[in-house]
Amino acid sequence: MIVSIDWLKQFVEITESPEELAELLSKIGLEAEVVGVPHKLPGIVIGHVETAEKHPDADRLKLCTVNDGSEVHQVVCGAPNVDAGQKIVFAPVGSVLPGNFKLKKAKIRGVESAGMICSERELQITDEHEGIMVLPDDLTSGDDFMSAYGYKYLSLELDITPNRPDAFSHQGVARDIAAATNREFMPLSIESVQSKGIESLSITMENPDDCPRYIGGIVKNVQVGPSPEWMVERLKAAGQRSINNLVDISNYVLLEMGHPTHIFDYDKLEQKEIHIRRAKKGESLTTLDEANHELNETQLLITDGKTPIALAGVMGGLDTAVSEETKSVLVESAYFDPVTTRKSAKSLHMNTDASKRFERGADPEGAVNGFWRVVYLLQELAGGELVSDMVDEYPKQITQSEINLRRSELDLVLGHYVECKDVDRFLEALGFDHSYTET
Repeated sequence: MIVSIDWLKQFVEITESPEELAELLSKIGLEAEVVGVPHKLPGIVIGHVETAEKHPDADRLKLCTVNDGSEVHQVVCGAPNVDAGQKIVFAPVGSVLPGNFKLKKAKIRGVESAGMICSERELQITDEHEGIMVLPDDLTSGDDFMSAYGYKYLSLELDITPNRPDAFSHQGVARDIAAATNREFMPLSIESVQSKGIESLSITMENPDDCPRYIGGIVKNVQVGPSPEWMVERLKAAGQRSINNLVDISNYVLLEMGHPTHIFDYDKLEQKEIHIRRAKKGESLTTLDEANHELNETQLLITDGKTPIALAGVMGGLDTAVSEETKSVLVESAYFDPVTTRKSAKSLHMNTDASKRFERGADPEGAVNGFWRVVYLLQELAGGELVSDMVDEYPKQITQSEINLRRSELDLVLGHYVECKDVDRFLEALGFDHSYTET
């Protein structure tokens, strides 16, 4: 899992360098390494494209003048999206790009070029290379790129072991950092959204053991469009490509809180209801990746009462995917049985961000917060209105486990003695309700 360091700072203060933070996380069981853009890119600055004219001897090249805050440089650029007036990332002659590539003056089709207008791939932010990286207009020419803007893309890649589903999110990783450093943890504040209560939603499940909890709600009057820049930046830093505000909201909540959700185009549901059941022999489903799957009784489905619309806990169906024409959506936030999800995914050779989390054991209580977070963002970023109540089908409630931890066992496992007050602090910081009993 890739986490954005800037995103982590929403939940906990971070003073360490990326390398120091990776070492800290590795020491507490979350193996981490720095990936993506280096945290220092000496000499690479914010630039302003003053002019962008056609190259005199090449149809696909442009001859640009770039102001770096102190002087103006002539630069030949082949990016189709470069234009006058843009703020860009400028690598002047003498600066060094990732990969130890030192910029030199060059002649391109007979014209001298002094520097480079950078793409995201040249900065190791993403693999995007078909155009230059265009920055917000309010940045100041000449400022160091990493200090002024590039820090948002500093990332770590974590190897999360199967026993740590709680760490499969930015909030979860931040909780561990806070506990390890004795800093304040600032979790999300989740509030419910007022419903108009003019629509109803029917949810039925054939076997609660397969799907112990399913939450759904209907949101109407959504407007599909691009996501705000802050969301695009965070998704990009976490290795995700922005698609549109509806898809991005679901992906964002997954990375933020760790709980998978799904957004169906409600108008594409044939019977306007949700029915969770095992697949029947002969059924098929085309998933969002446009792959068609022949199904059998080992797989768990979400249906609209008649037609399969998703492979539960793994991936949604293509026929009910949101599009630019979507006006109404059904929000799903559920808890699917880990074994059932694993069998479904494995039988179809699928491994998704959602299935990874459900297979390891998502938090049944996280389904509520996941639902309300998605609905809130649909309201704020897409103008949506919740028109149904939150329908929470939870027939066999899962109770919290109680664990007895003996002092002798703790000392044996750790190999050294930890003061009781420190044990208390760690447990509290990690969110455990606990009490002591003298024996």
